[in-house]
Amino acid sequence: LQLYDILLSICITLSSCIPPEHPSSLTTQYEITGRHQKLAHSYLFDFSHVRVRFMVAQQGENKEMRADESTVGAVKLSIRVNMRQYTPCAKEKGCDRVKVELFAMDSSVEGSEHPVDEEHQDSQKGMRFSPPQPLVDPQVIQMANASSLYVVNFTFDQTPPSQFLVQLTKITECLVGSIEFYGADIQSNGVSSSWVIMKNQRTDKESTKTEHEQQSIQSSSSRTTTTQRRIEVYGDSLTCGYGILGKDPCPFSSQTEDCTKTYASLLSQSFDAGLSMVCVSGIGLLHSYGSDKVISPVNQYKLLPQSIAADNSSSWNFSLYQPDLVMIYLGANDFSTQPQPSGELWMDYYVKYLDKIWGVYGRNKFPQKFALLCGAAAREHPWCDYVKQIAERWNSVSQAPEAHVLNVAHIQKRPEMDGCNTHPNTEANRLIFENLRPKIQEIMGWD
Repeated sequence: LQLYDILLSICITLSSCIPPEHPSSLTTQYEITGRHQKLAHSYLFDFSHVRVRFMVAQQGENKEMRADESTVGAVKLSIRVNMRQYTPCAKEKGCDRVKVELFAMDSSVEGSEHPVDEEHQDSQKGMRFSPPQPLVDPQVIQMANASSLYVVNFTFDQTPPSQFLVQLTKITECLVGSIEFYGADIQSNGVSSSWVIMKNQRTDKESTKTEHEQQSIQSSSSRTTTTQRRIEVYGDSLTCGYGILGKDPCPFSSQTEDCTKTYASLLSQSFDAGLSMVCVSGIGLLHSYGSDKVISPVNQYKLLPQSIAADNSSSWNFSLYQPDLVMIYLGANDFSTQPQPSGELWMDYYVKYLDKIWGVYGRNKFPQKFALLCGAAAREHPWCDYVKQIAERWNSVSQAPEAHVLNVAHIQKRPEMDGCNTHPNTEANRLIFENLRPKIQEIMGWD
């Protein structure tokens, strides 16, 4: 990661390495969830699952959309996204990818449950979670080093709604790279003037706020807009979706990663909750994969306050996203390669880590609960025993958010459920999700 660190440090110092070909001023219409960094005229997205949402509507009195003569009943919408690959793409990993989805305004964006056949039903409720259904099939933007304007075309067989939500999600992690986002707009059959990004209703009311407060308004997943619940997850490759789309044996690349198909994303959708993911493949709480030191120079304990993983001078404003539930799934890399930390050392740091997270949120009402995940298929190690002791020690702290241990080691993973480098694929992540959902429901009291 040395070259990546150097390049990112240079870029951050200059604020913008290469001016965009189609500059677009940022406005308060964009709602951004996930850790990011504000630059002079753009936002820098580094971690997985950073999400941009904005609402669009037709202008004018006549909101009836009609197809042009060449499309025979179809209506084409073009979403133009002004962004660029901030860090050069690595040949072996590829470039970042961004998923683009369109949702109706009158339906839940996060997810829903529907009755299904007996084979796929949830044994707890007789229901099976279904991801939110977009208006049309989602599309994925494959970033490139030399591009700064990406056009994604959606075709509707029938007249689309006059208002809908556009959702952009960075589905690759910081190990792949970072994205600089400038803005977006929309066209219908080549005509941009008929569509506008809707003005955020909160902006008028908050016009007297300071610049910092305005940034908080436009950068947070506000509880007055799409969701009232919030989840934050700290993890490694098991959380990022490393190799989730591949079939073992295969090497890791951006083409095989999609964080929206992980257990964490499925949980957030199922509970209609916002999600912030702070995960980096190979990085442990204390010891990272392949490191020759027990306490690695880069670990999750040190990364906690950062908005950009490779820039230790970056600082995240924790007031912008305050989670109800913090989930931690760390330990697989700590005990993967030698030299490993002792159980006592690791447990000491884990308890400090919990206290550090509680501290950055003010030791007040956020987070309400901790969920400590442990275990992985076919891995024999007292990892979960350590986590149980950690929870006991932590829960003895007066007024601290209660910690619950969620053991997923017993979930048997069949060979056909191996993604790249034996990481869990989409079906394995669904099994983890289905195991966790009733437990989270009980812990948080969420329906």
